[in-house]
Order: sequence, then structure tokens, then C-alpha cells
Amino acid sequence: KVIVPAKAAAELQRILKDDGDAKILFSENQIAFDLDDSQLITRLIEGEYPNYEQVIPKQSQGRLKANRENFYAAVKRASLLATPDSQSIKLDLLKNRVIISKASQDGSESREEVDCEYAGDELTIGFNPNYLMDVLKNISQEEVDFEFAGQDRRGVVRAEGGDYIYIILPVRTE
Repeated sequence: KVIVPAKAAAELQRILKDDGDAKILFSENQIAFDLDDSQLITRLIEGEYPNYEQVIPKQSQGRLKANRENFYAAVKRASLLATPDSQSIKLDLLKNRVIISKASQDGSESREEVDCEYAGDELTIGFNPNYLMDVLKNISQEEVDFEFAGQDRRGVVRAEGGDYIYIILPVRTE
């Protein structure tokens, strides 16, 4: 097991060809990728790769499936009321719908209902909208799945049929 720096992995992905062969050679602190027409050598990152599976919640209190674009648009609209002192938005998870809301300190409020499939206990949870939008922007699939372990426990976001898992931490809502 080795840890390759992210920049080197991105460069390797850029120069790899679909049908070409590659030789991989590594020593204690370096790795080399010998391709048909180029070579990439980089230092390895020392240490063991963290056990990321331990931060993924094993059980969930509720599961939500929604259209990614609709969910993203509602989060973005609610985030318009966020201020540096009050950034969180609130998600009220109800049977087959989620209400995304944000109340500002000046009394204005955003409240939008998004159709979804939700199975589990009713739950109110807060998130920083910027982090939530970052996750949703990086998913290309039409549907997105959320798993919630509780009001103060991290949530899991998965692209439907995708291999990526995103962990998002909740925040207190005002």
C-alpha cells in the first residue's frame, strides 16, 4: 500500500491513455509510472492511509432521495439569507418531502418544499449551505441519496449508482 500525492495522481490521470500499457515501479519513498511515451516520478507520502471507513456512520435514522438539481437550487436560494454570523440552513425531513429554510436576523425568511423520497423518523437538521452546495456541485448523477444518523451526527451523501461517499457535518440551527 502506498499513498500517491493528489497532484501526481491528477497528472497521471491526464497523461494515461485508455489503451496504453503502464509499468509501475516503486521504492521506499518514490513511485514511477512508465508509460509508452512519458514517465512520471513522484515522492510517496509517508505513513498509513487513514481508516476513512470509521467516520462513515453505520446506521441511519432516515434516508432521503431527491433530484440533485432541484435540491441544489433550493439550498442555493436559502443560502442567500446567510450572513457571516448566521450561516446555517435548516432541513425539516418529513414523509416524502423536505422543507429547506433559512430565517435571517432581520426577519426575512426563505422556506421551500422539495419533493423527495424520505423514509425514517421526522428530523430537523442544520447544515452550512456552502458545504452542502459543494457536495451537490460535484455530483453529476440526477438523483442524490442522503443518510442521516441524527440531528447532531454526521450525514452521508452518495450519488445514486456512484462510487463517491461524501460526509457532511451538521451545524446548530438558530
